Amino acid sequence: MRKSKSAAKYKKSGGTSSRRCKNCDHFRSSGKSSMGMCTEVIGPVSQNGISNEYRKR
Repeated sequence: MRKSKSAAKYKKSGGTSSRRCKNCDHFRSSGKSSMGMCTEVIGPVSQNGISNEYRKR
């Protein structure tokens, strides 16, 4: 249920890009290799400005 609610909110914000980030958050809990990619975008990469592009999309 929580995932559905989050997905809808993120979908409205940006779209697949935003949803992907949220999905990564969920995977992070699982400990999948995807977490590394997402962590970069949410973490240090976000400061670089890549996150900005994702948000704009």
